[in-house]
Amino acid sequence: MMENLKTTHYNDNTPIPMVTDSAAWKKLKTPGFCWYNNDSTTNKKTFGALYNWYAADTAILAPAGWHIPTDEEWNILENNVADYLYASGSLAKILASTTGWNKSANTGAIGNNQALNNSSGFSALPGGSRENYIHSFNSIDSTGVWWSSTLKSDTTALSILMRCDVNSVDRYNKLKWKGLSIRCIKNQK
Repeated sequence: MMENLKTTHYNDNTPIPMVTDSAAWKKLKTPGFCWYNNDSTTNKKTFGALYNWYAADTAILAPAGWHIPTDEEWNILENNVADYLYASGSLAKILASTTGWNKSANTGAIGNNQALNNSSGFSALPGGSRENYIHSFNSIDSTGVWWSSTLKSDTTALSILMRCDVNSVDRYNKLKWKGLSIRCIKNQK
C-alpha cells in the first residue's frame, strides 16, 4: 500500500476496539487500535492508525486480498528498491517520504536533504508509536515503526523502524501491546 492502514473495522466489518486510556492499552492482550495522541482529526489522514500486534495477528485486519507483510517480504521490498541508491543515497531515504520528517544534519539520513527521499514511491511517514511507558505516544515526525507478521516469542513480534537521523532500516522485537503503524501488501495470485 502507498499509505499506512487507517481502518477501524476488520475486513468482516467487525469493529476493532479503540483504546484511548494509556494504562488500559499497556495491559491489552486482545486487539486494539488508536490514533496518535488519540487525535484522529490531526493524525488519521496522514499517519493512519496505530495497532497492537494482537490486532495485526487476527488475519482479518488487512483489506480482503491484502495481508501484513512478513520480515521476508520486507526484505524483498528492500532488495527490490536498492537499485534506487543512486538517486537517494541510502535504503531508508529510498523508502521515506520527501516531507514530514524532522531535519537531521547526518549525511545520508532520512531528515537530511529530504528532496532526495522516496525514489521508490513507498512514501514511508514518521507516524510515531504508542510504546513509551511514561508518555504513551512518542516520536511522531522523527520515527516510523511498522509491524511485520513475524512472531519472535510469546510476548514479541518483529517491527521495522526508520528514524529521521539515520540512513538504515532497522528491525526490533517489540512487545505485542505496543501500538505501531501497518503497511499491507497485496496477496500473490
